Amino acid sequence: MKRGALMWLATAVAFAAPTLAGATFYLAPGKWDEQTHSISWEAPAASPVSHKTRCTFVDERTRSCETIVKDWKGSVLLEQGYTAVRR
Repeated sequence: MKRGALMWLATAVAFAAPTLAGATFYLAPGKWDEQTHSISWEAPAASPVSHKTRCTFVDERTRSCETIVKDWKGSVLLEQGYTAVRR
């Protein structure tokens, strides 16, 4: 895998993403873990919607990700995982 592409992901700029319901959530810059070849994002503690996402780069063509989103009460709103393969 090209190291430049991984570093771009790890240092991506934070932004607020609008949702279909009109709410927004803050996506903090990702944190790169060189040992596991993974990048993770987590909502700040003050965010009304909690989210955690982690993507692991299995090889040069494959990444596997998991996401969990919870509301302010701690109820799970979304839990998903996927694997993407570059063809």
